[in-house]
Amino acid sequence: MGPDQTHGDHAPHETEEYLEVLYRLEEEGIPSTVKTLAGSLRVREASASEKIARLVRAGFVSHRKYGTVMLTAAGRRVGKSILRKHRIAERLLGFLEVKEQDLHREACELEHHISDRTACAILDKLPLGETLSEVPGGKSARVLSMEGEEKARRRIMELGITRGETIRVLSNSSGGGALKISVRGSVLALGRGLADKITVERAE
Repeated sequence: MGPDQTHGDHAPHETEEYLEVLYRLEEEGIPSTVKTLAGSLRVREASASEKIARLVRAGFVSHRKYGTVMLTAAGRRVGKSILRKHRIAERLLGFLEVKEQDLHREACELEHHISDRTACAILDKLPLGETLSEVPGGKSARVLSMEGEEKARRRIMELGITRGETIRVLSNSSGGGALKISVRGSVLALGRGLADKITVERAE
């Protein structure tokens, strides 16, 4: 998390970090509390509580003591934008073959300095991708990047799924549920939540 500084018309970096995490938790269906925010951002609960109070005053979130923290429309707009730029930064850095262990940290720094225009320009130049959960059974795909919190990324890599790896989707039910995949000679069941965090391009 960078220092609380402004650039252009954007919110301060620290504010963007909080709103990004809140939006990510909302996207994943995880209730946002002071404790979950502090854990995700690796700060003290007292610091998270103070920052949430400032976000309430700024109109980015609503929060009742001991309750969940909810994004307002304004907070959701900023959080969604920063998370999108983080994912674009990860794809860009992955394309540039930045080391996997450095990718997430570098993307966290870069996301605050990418304008909307630059984000669109980067996407225009990068290979088109889709999430692994969108690949139908019987098709293969090459991993372009992985998104999500460190815990999810570590779990994905523990399964042998890394950037540049080719995955064969053996079955993918349109009704949802886990995908059956083949990677590095092993057949695995991959939860759809993790599959949604893996960006790929079709290998055939």
